[in-house]
Amino acid sequence: KNTISVGDKVKIRDGVTTYYEGKKIAAWVKKTTLYVRRKETKNGATVLLISTNKTLPIYTGRVKVGDVTKI
Repeated sequence: KNTISVGDKVKIRDGVTTYYEGKKIAAWVKKTTLYVRRKETKNGATVLLISTNKTLPIYTGRVKVGDVTKI
């Protein structure tokens, strides 16, 4: 199993169009290397807080763990 941990580099999987909260994911975000900043449990689902920068979050959003691929 491909376990995703805090600090891992990830990409949004093909076909995923919305964040956990339901907001649309911009096209540029899907092409960007993202970093897992935090793992959370919301309503029984594992949710990842991801950002575009490893140390200083320039852009962040929450996705379900199954919506990303480790790179």
